[in-house]
Amino acid sequence: MLGHLLGRDPAALEFERGPAGRPELSGRPLRFSLAHSAGLALVAVTERADLGADLERIEARPAEPPSAERYFAPAERASLEALSGEARRRLFFDLWTQKEAYRKATGEGVTAGIGELDWAGWTLLRPVVPSGYAAAIAVRAPDAELRLEPWPR
Repeated sequence: MLGHLLGRDPAALEFERGPAGRPELSGRPLRFSLAHSAGLALVAVTERADLGADLERIEARPAEPPSAERYFAPAERASLEALSGEARRRLFFDLWTQKEAYRKATGEGVTAGIGELDWAGWTLLRPVVPSGYAAAIAVRAPDAELRLEPWPR
C-alpha cells in the first residue's frame, strides 16, 4: 500500500525506528499507522502529520477488565460506571481505541499513563467500521479530515 501511494516498488522502501521505537519510512515521506483485530485491518496514512490508529473487536467480556483502573483517568472511569451492559462495553472500547490511537501517534504506547489526554492541536477521527468493532485515528492536525478508501483499489 505504501509503495503504491509513493509510486515506488514496495521492496525498495526502507524503514527505520523513530525515537520511541515506532516503525517509520526512512525520510518520512508518508506517516502511517496500522491496527488489526480479529480479521479486520485499519491503515491510516498522511503526508505531513503524526498519526496513530487503533482498531479493536468489541469482545463479549466484562466491560471493565482490571486494566481500566490502571489505564483510564478518573473521569473516564466515572463515565464507565454510569453505564451498564452493552453501552458500558461499547464505551470501554471507544475510550480504549481513542487512548491507544493517541499514544501510538505520540510513540508513547498506552502504558504511558492514565491521565487525561492533551488533545490540543490534535483531531480525533472515528472511522466507520463493521458492527462489533471500535476504531479511532488520532492526527496531530487540528483540521484533519477522514477520507476512507477500500484496499486494494
